[in-house]
Amino acid sequence: MVSAESFKKQFLPHSEVMYRAAYRLLGNAQDAEDMVQEAFIRLWEKRETAMQADNAEAYCVALTKNLCIDRLRLKRLNYENTPPENLDLSDESNLLHSIERRDRLEVAQKALDMLPKRQQEVVKLYDFEGRSVKEIQVETGLTNVNIRVLLSRAHQKLKNLFNNEE
Repeated sequence: MVSAESFKKQFLPHSEVMYRAAYRLLGNAQDAEDMVQEAFIRLWEKRETAMQADNAEAYCVALTKNLCIDRLRLKRLNYENTPPENLDLSDESNLLHSIERRDRLEVAQKALDMLPKRQQEVVKLYDFEGRSVKEIQVETGLTNVNIRVLLSRAHQKLKNLFNNEE
């Protein structure tokens, strides 16, 4: 059984980086704080598994990003299902931020789709699902070195693709 003290010691130091990741995706301080709180609730609920992660910071950030993406998808679905007469367009800046976030997510998905299949697979497992290198080894049959090389190359390609989009 994982104690509250060991949980706090392992995960609380990563709250700032989790907040920054959430803020980058959501563009709103209050929403980012809510996502970090939600992430800590999820971490606590899955503490036995989370404590075994090789890289606690990466695990925390991936979980936070996934929660943010889920929230953005839910907002998008709600927005798409809202009849036009009920849309509140009075705050133009919120609308622009929403459009920009949606565009960033679309660019990210297109960039991910441009990667070779093995790189896509490893990036999704590591960055989005928060899996450890050991877990990816078991699931894919790749070696530790192969996984790290694939991640490095994928991250570099994604960085280059994003820099070219701006």
